Amino acid sequence: HEPARASRTRTRTRTRTVRTPLVSSRPTNSLKTRAMDAAQPFDFEAQEAERRNAARRMRVGIVGFGTFGQFLARRIVQQGHEVIATSRGDYADKAAEIGVSAYYRDADDFAEAHPDVVVLCTSILSTESVLAALPLQRLRRST
Repeated sequence: HEPARASRTRTRTRTRTVRTPLVSSRPTNSLKTRAMDAAQPFDFEAQEAERRNAARRMRVGIVGFGTFGQFLARRIVQQGHEVIATSRGDYADKAAEIGVSAYYRDADDFAEAHPDVVVLCTSILSTESVLAALPLQRLRRST
């Protein structure tokens, strides 16, 4: 009967070895390890992917934070974008629960936050009055 074996799970790392001549009086074929290819938290590919994702991240402004505005905010936050919102009602608690980075009661403050995109989530009946009250001149030209 065989002795008990140690756990079969092992961490494997690959090492890259480079033959380097050593300065010595006698000739040898020694190998010297120059680098390890182990999975590390400082992985270049992961860092580069994070940089690309940060560059694609948009600041989305939602005007009208009712049921539909909250639905869109939830989905946009899940995609990794930053969401700011404004509405006539006080939805600050709900916005914080969803993950909205800033909720503004004042439309002027909302416009000064400079969203990249503004999404109107108002009823069709109030769209005209909301657009008239929204300080569009305070948004960046590229919005």
